Amino acid sequence: MKNKLFLLLLCLSSRFFADEIEISLPTQDKTLRIYISPVKNDSETSKLVNFVLQEDFKVDDRGILLKNNRLLALNKLTSTEFFKSSEWKSHKIDFVIKTNLSNNTLSIDFFDVRKQTIKSLSEIKLTKGRDDTIKALHNVSDFLMKQIFKTEGIASKRILYSYKPFQKGAIASLNNWHAEIYETDTLGLINKQVTFDNSYSINPEFTKDSKNSRNYDFVYVTYKQGQPQIYLSNVGKKTGDSLIKLRGNQLLPKMSFDGKYLAFISDASGKSDVFVQTLGSNSKPYGKPIQIYSGLSQTSASPSLSPDNKSLVFVSDKTGVAKIYIADISETLSSRKSPTLQRIKSPCTECTAPSFSPDGKKIVFSGKINGRRQIWLYDISQKKASQLTCGPEDKENPCFGSNSRHIVYNTTSPTTDLFLLDSENQTNRRLTKGSGEKHYPAFEK
Repeated sequence: MKNKLFLLLLCLSSRFFADEIEISLPTQDKTLRIYISPVKNDSETSKLVNFVLQEDFKVDDRGILLKNNRLLALNKLTSTEFFKSSEWKSHKIDFVIKTNLSNNTLSIDFFDVRKQTIKSLSEIKLTKGRDDTIKALHNVSDFLMKQIFKTEGIASKRILYSYKPFQKGAIASLNNWHAEIYETDTLGLINKQVTFDNSYSINPEFTKDSKNSRNYDFVYVTYKQGQPQIYLSNVGKKTGDSLIKLRGNQLLPKMSFDGKYLAFISDASGKSDVFVQTLGSNSKPYGKPIQIYSGLSQTSASPSLSPDNKSLVFVSDKTGVAKIYIADISETLSSRKSPTLQRIKSPCTECTAPSFSPDGKKIVFSGKINGRRQIWLYDISQKKASQLTCGPEDKENPCFGSNSRHIVYNTTSPTTDLFLLDSENQTNRRLTKGSGEKHYPAFEK
């Protein structure tokens, strides 16, 4: 433990653009050691390349970042000599990633020292601006992760959130609120506005067509008509269109993992009930919304569908206080049969914002303990809730990444910012900073 702490402090105190880095990545059977040869010039693009690749490996957090000056001389060798060097085996290095940047064209060679094989990535033009460069580098990181671990990374996954700028002297009423939907990345380097409704817009959700799409679709809630309504928009458009044809307020939309359903809350019947809308092509509604759960004098919130669409988790105050329930809806969507409910038991109170993991094994949510809202993880098979975060900040609106491991959430005090949490190592990374409220994050699946 002391050695790990020393190495962590060493990483935090070192410069971001170190001459060379060596990454020890633990796996189930052994520790893989990877050397990344950085771009060796002082251009801003070079610094960005080195920074993003290094930080993506830190976020993945399956290894320890180390500096190794003894390998500096190898960067001056020709490509043939570089990959034939016996230094790799002497340092017990398993993989070598060699980067080269020339005329804003990035080339990368991936060397498997054990198998003595070299794989060259297609050259990547980094000429379309900073955000596009960052996205291209994230794709490279995910490719390298797949080569090493045989599983997908999350570096290239986007995050949508609502941003409400600070208005000095503004009265806290809807007439004075203004918030738009923004996009960021897993390092918090991108800050891109994607709605321009000049209204109060919250609760964004990616659709099934967002993956690998530059101009992707998303849904969100906006108050542009006076009452909250769910809209469908495209990142290439200035404004969206009303999606759900149902009277009353529409809140807290949550897209199913396969994009076939949209769960949400509506008070069309006079109280907040859980609805599910079937979606057809282009994420457009198919048929009428189905009322999943309604309780007399009860308030429901935050519905989230399981990956197989057979369960739905939501919040209800049916017992007088907000609790989380798992509803068996395996027959509800087809036969309108009333779902059976199972309450999640946890040591916390005022539970909110539950959300399934993509592997269907866990549910993440926010709950209050010792006067503060923290992030909790519920293991479905063990029926046990465990606390993931601590500290003085209130934390809300957690959402899993595609690896069922990383979680994005927002704090509400002392600032409202986004954080990325590794649920296995319980490490946090701050994604946003500055004034204003950044909340309701949604992770691309």
